[in-house]
Amino acid sequence: MVYRKLRKPYRAKPKRHLWQNRLLWLTILVLLNLGIFGYNIFFSPIFKLKNIQITGNSTLSKDTLLGAIWPYLSRKIFIFQTQNIFFIPNSELKRGLLKIPIVAEVEINKKWPDGIDIKIKEREPIAVWCKENSDEGKENTKPPECFWLDKQGIIFKPYLNEEESFILTSRSKDETPVLGKKIINPETLAFIIEAITKMKEELQLKIKKADIASQERVNFETNEGWQVYMKIPSDLNFELTRLKILLNEEIKPELRPNLEYIDLRFSKIYYKYKNLSLIHISEPTRQA
Repeated sequence: MVYRKLRKPYRAKPKRHLWQNRLLWLTILVLLNLGIFGYNIFFSPIFKLKNIQITGNSTLSKDTLLGAIWPYLSRKIFIFQTQNIFFIPNSELKRGLLKIPIVAEVEINKKWPDGIDIKIKEREPIAVWCKENSDEGKENTKPPECFWLDKQGIIFKPYLNEEESFILTSRSKDETPVLGKKIINPETLAFIIEAITKMKEELQLKIKKADIASQERVNFETNEGWQVYMKIPSDLNFELTRLKILLNEEIKPELRPNLEYIDLRFSKIYYKYKNLSLIHISEPTRQA
């Protein structure tokens, strides 16, 4: 007896059309949502920059500040230009503003959905710095270039004799007047400012000019016409005490019109009168 294995009849599966593919529709839906989201991010007027608030500027005009940051406010996305707040780079805006010599500090905050808040701090003038002629022996009729100086030793704008200030000069060949450049060591500047303040308060000496003769020496010119030579750095309180004793005991007020200089750079004090080759030496020991 022969047994035959019966096969199940083959049935062809019905073909599914592409438009019936759920994964395809899900992908299209995701891409569509991403496109709408991308449009809203890149090109929607909702996030287009409209409001720029600038505060803290007293010398600089708003137009000057806007001109400095304008190149950073527009971005190219593919082939389109946009001023979308999402793509405004705070760090680049800050660097652009700090390139302006008078600007010392910048703080930038975005105000959603369409504004930015810019707070700046301008440099405050503390003295006037002038570049003296460093070529000794050569006549120079050209007036020195002068600039306002801040406490960090940075020159930031030309001095046009608009107001009275004490003058700080130096004769180094290495110093080139470039706005925004640090021209004097801040520690040296702080020493000079403190010395001028204390000589006025404690000795009633008004200083009209300070000349940085070298990295280790500064010459203070008083309004009486004579100078004080001082070492940088030095114990300022000690040096002013020695100066006070000398002025009280040896160099009376009636003698000062003929005084040329007092040199405090050494353990002994040297001083000289005009039209005299003799240099006097003093060793004040008592406290003023």
